[in-house]
Amino acid sequence: KYVLPARQSLAALASGNKQLSAAWMKYWVVLGALNEVWKLSLRHLWIPFSTHLHLLAVLAVSIPGLRSLERLYGPLEQAWGSLAARRERPGGQVALVAAKEGSKPRAAEEDEAS
Repeated sequence: KYVLPARQSLAALASGNKQLSAAWMKYWVVLGALNEVWKLSLRHLWIPFSTHLHLLAVLAVSIPGLRSLERLYGPLEQAWGSLAARRERPGGQVALVAAKEGSKPRAAEEDEAS
């Protein structure tokens, strides 16, 4: 499960091919997310044939012709971006981080004005 992808990832990094390196990094992100979902499902839900479904998902991500890596990475990137855009404020409140550099979130501007 890890030996061949790790070897290919290292070879892609050593070759200097940015497109291939990015594809392998996406693979590791999706594989990590699949593993976490699988572990959570084992702890909290009983899903029939969950091990088989997990194996099929890992195989689908590993086969480039199915393009399932791109299909899964896009929503993961969006979800991670929305989580990364939030940060914990000192008062326990959650504020959105501004998307543009130099601009402040509305909540932060109101705090500074008062």
